[in-house]
Amino acid sequence: RTRARGTGARALDSTSTRDTPRDFFAPETSMSNDYNTLSMYDGIPLHHRDEELPFIRDVLREFKPKTIIELGTMWGGFAAFLADESRAWSADVHTFDLSTEYQRDEFRAALSTRHNLNIHLGWDVLGFPRGLIVGLLTRERTLLYCDNGEKEHELTLYAPFVRPGSMIGVHDYDTEVRPQFAHDLLVGNLGMQPFHEQQLAALAMPHISRFWTQP
Repeated sequence: RTRARGTGARALDSTSTRDTPRDFFAPETSMSNDYNTLSMYDGIPLHHRDEELPFIRDVLREFKPKTIIELGTMWGGFAAFLADESRAWSADVHTFDLSTEYQRDEFRAALSTRHNLNIHLGWDVLGFPRGLIVGLLTRERTLLYCDNGEKEHELTLYAPFVRPGSMIGVHDYDTEVRPQFAHDLLVGNLGMQPFHEQQLAALAMPHISRFWTQP
């Protein structure tokens, strides 16, 4: 297991990702094809659509999580986005991944500039609830974002540990996460409430995120 903590951070000056310079975001049809991802962020590939990032930023800015836990680092572009967007309110970001194959030197150097980003590689988060992740979930106002290889299993393992006043997000809703499964587990069993559901649904695209809060 390895852990890297950066020494600085880069935050965006614009008030919306709609105003973000285009060298931070590259569409699917350009340089992102080299990495088989949907977009780029600050030169780092990420598997999120450029169109949904402004909406995720709105979620972050409204909810202001104090701790963000990302399951599934891959190249690290979304982790960098989360770290940059939450730096304004001093959030702590932790990202976990079993694989280390995506961590190229040029991306590792860029990620190391985010002082609030903690990278945990070589972690199998699916076998059983990992103590570090469960411990992070006991903090106030956390955001657990599931984007690993088995998202429904991740939700089953970790959602019950999300405390009141915190949030869950999931990527690839309606492609890798069945809406009925998410509703039954998060709303039906755990009493959570959808957050910005209509705004994200209005994008009408595959591989989009959804969020729920625990009252």
